[in-house]
Amino acid sequence: MQTTYDVFISYPHQEREWARQFVEMLEKHNLKVWFDEKAIPPDEAFAEKWQEGIRNSKTVVYIVTPEVVNSKGALVELGGALGLDKPLIPIVSEDVPVGELVTPIRRRRWVVKGDPLANANEVARLFSQNGGNSKTAAA
Repeated sequence: MQTTYDVFISYPHQEREWARQFVEMLEKHNLKVWFDEKAIPPDEAFAEKWQEGIRNSKTVVYIVTPEVVNSKGALVELGGALGLDKPLIPIVSEDVPVGELVTPIRRRRWVVKGDPLANANEVARLFSQNGGNSKTAAA
């Protein structure tokens, strides 16, 4: 039986600690979160598992920091989410110049990356407000 998730988290590994706190806070809102540390055992192939995670998630949260802007792996995850027509909530670090954002992110409103608790509260509010099904989840 496949597991379904409310939220898939795409994040740069340099932000692992921030992402852990963010996921913990989302889970306190009773959201089922796909997070690589929990979803992928050490002996499993990463690509297959993240593809499955995106497919089985209602919404994708895409965390953008300077490390993500030119990351091929992050862009592949973004492409997977867009290709599956998943609702997308971008969380963008203030130190990323708007001109460096890829067009699918730049064309959306995003949440400004800050405190993991505040960001989780905002994502949970958006998810609840839109039922995880809105194409413009970050409004």
